[in-house]
Amino acid sequence: MSLPELSNNPDRIGSHSGMTMSRAAPHSDADILHLTRFLTDSVGGSVDVWKAHGDFAVFANGGRPVVFVSGAAHARTVFAHPDALHLSFGLTGPRKSDQRAFTRGVFGINGPHHQFVRKLMLPSFRKPVVEGHHDRIAECVREVIGTWRAGQTRDLYREMKSLSLLMTDRLLFGGGDLDLSRRVDEAFDTWLGLHHRTSFAALLPVESPPDAYDRLLDAASDLGALLRQLIASCRRNAAGSDLVVARLLAAADAGELTEPDVLGLVHSLFNAAHHTVTSALTWTLFLLAQHPEVNADLLDELSGPAVPNRATLVDRVIKESMRVLPPPVYVCRHATQPVSFGGTGVPAGTVVVLGLYVTHHTPSSFASPERFDPARWLATAPCPHSNVPFGGGARMCLGAPLATQFLETALSLIVPRFRLTVVPDSHIDRRATLTLRPAAGIPVLIRDQDRRFSTSPVTGTIHEMVNLPTATAGAAAA
Repeated sequence: MSLPELSNNPDRIGSHSGMTMSRAAPHSDADILHLTRFLTDSVGGSVDVWKAHGDFAVFANGGRPVVFVSGAAHARTVFAHPDALHLSFGLTGPRKSDQRAFTRGVFGINGPHHQFVRKLMLPSFRKPVVEGHHDRIAECVREVIGTWRAGQTRDLYREMKSLSLLMTDRLLFGGGDLDLSRRVDEAFDTWLGLHHRTSFAALLPVESPPDAYDRLLDAASDLGALLRQLIASCRRNAAGSDLVVARLLAAADAGELTEPDVLGLVHSLFNAAHHTVTSALTWTLFLLAQHPEVNADLLDELSGPAVPNRATLVDRVIKESMRVLPPPVYVCRHATQPVSFGGTGVPAGTVVVLGLYVTHHTPSSFASPERFDPARWLATAPCPHSNVPFGGGARMCLGAPLATQFLETALSLIVPRFRLTVVPDSHIDRRATLTLRPAAGIPVLIRDQDRRFSTSPVTGTIHEMVNLPTATAGAAAA
């Protein structure tokens, strides 16, 4: 199927300033395959849609259109119009359900309530406060890597999940019950996969298992029960502190937030602070392990004297890693009024899915977009909306400075101390819903830092996302 005609069509579903979007034509078998793939593999499905239709594709399930957009120009439109393009949470669930309460988090609220919540939480994420967390983050890193021994094989994803969970528990939730946080993490992972699949199955012309919605509500109920325990723990351990959760609880006590508000906000904080940071650090260390020259250069920088007020290689490594393998695959919006995308009018009621992964891999913005090349940030200054792992505009992630501080601190302690080598012939597939993570972990060999960097041969869908250097036979096992 070719991209539907976007103007001069009598069967219009919306218009704006003379620019129109036609009603989506019947979908081809290929389209159905692409959209069905998107339910379980958001990266593969969104890339398939982009290859078939470019930066603007229209689909519909019944009367509500869904538009998949990508590229810097469309990203700018999405982020520049927060009043016209509200956050779209997905399936909201029945009244008084935990699924409905989750819509009260920062990924579901809009307008004055969002502005109030953002203002409430902002002091916890200002630069001086974030910089003050350095020693506490370093303590978390040392605690986790202190258990590593040369010669061991560890799952990199599991180790980084333990690290980010420890950081999240101590810096956001008061460090009251790490075992409870682990159970929240497991329940959240189950809920997130069901929420992504079930919400988009309701929007797109694809089939969903008949019990999917009930399973989603059950998963939300299980997660909600654990989050309430976490909130109760925070009341005991974080009261009167400067932690962000203490601000939320104080606002609830003052009648400024409801119980569902607090549940939704803690839900979204846990996701943003833990799941996305785990993926970012895992992929960054994987890419370093597979790129010996970059790894060696970074070790040189981290082992030398600090250079203040200068963009460093560690900054570029993080930026490039989150471009190539961004933790959030897409963002979703709901048009509350007509919006123009590059001369095409999108009517109110349209769901807009902005592909962040696809945007980061657009050849018009980045030469050889599948190449991991931190040096590209020295030579080029691409449009700021071509690389948006933290979103943009008024809805840009509040926790971006804390996430960056965490990544920088972790790399500065791990790289000088250990050489991580991917176990040769590992099969590395992706698991991609809202976020991008390894499907079955990444096994790595732990060595003391000896500068014997090498690339390991690996298989799997990782090769669809990044071009890895050719491995030297036998070198990776050293």
